Amino acid sequence: MFNLSSVLDYLKVVLNYNHSQLLDFVNVVPGKWDGNIVMLKGSDIERYLGVAEHRKLECEVVQHIYL
Repeated sequence: MFNLSSVLDYLKVVLNYNHSQLLDFVNVVPGKWDGNIVMLKGSDIERYLGVAEHRKLECEVVQHIYL
């Protein structure tokens, strides 16, 4: 699972997403509340970005694993 703010930072800085694209991402990819933060599933991000971009994101953004 990925922290929403970390993913948005990646999209903005690395992929040069503009405000409209970030809003579209937030409106399309479902998230789950975990305390004070929103977490996103990798599979949901992959559906939106595609496999290649999702693999790059996995290398750049810290993942949180819940057992």
